[in-house]
Amino acid sequence: MIKSVIFDFDGTLVNSEGIKRRAYFEIFRDFPGSDEIVENFLSSHERIPRAEAIRGILEKFGKDGIDEYLVRYGDYVEEKIINHGEIGGSEAVLEALSKDFPLYLNSGTPQASLENVIERKKWNKYFKGIYGAPPGTKAENYKNILSSENIDGGSAVIIGDGDDDKQIASQHGSNFIHASKLLDLSDIIKKL
Repeated sequence: MIKSVIFDFDGTLVNSEGIKRRAYFEIFRDFPGSDEIVENFLSSHERIPRAEAIRGILEKFGKDGIDEYLVRYGDYVEEKIINHGEIGGSEAVLEALSKDFPLYLNSGTPQASLENVIERKKWNKYFKGIYGAPPGTKAENYKNILSSENIDGGSAVIIGDGDDDKQIASQHGSNFIHASKLLDLSDIIKKL
């Protein structure tokens, strides 16, 4: 019996991958030749944390100042996600499921940024807990969620789009629902 539902964020509730990629081009647009340098860096360093990517791109320009660029990146991404990033059906799914299950958010997005986006979208009312990285990895956060609910993995379901979500579910004996580009409430309810 399912007792808790844990959502991934990027690619599951919000369509942020394109937004996050575009942010690198936007924050470095004032540097000569930036589009080519950013594209080459991102193409050879897929799926690395934003701080590593920004540091690496700054090194290509012979610059430092990572903190300033982290803030610019975060501001750009948050604004775009809040205004344009919701995957169709996300809020309806959250609203419906929150009536029957404690919902959690477990993401690789930095905690402060994640909380800000969720609050500004007014989705915080749906979640019992919001877990970003840092402070923990998605795997560590998942263990903490299970512990806080006092349940084993078989009593939880992860709804996500990534191999990491599927792997975490498998390691804990949890159910996994692969999220597509449109969250279909009736399909999710059938799988629960």
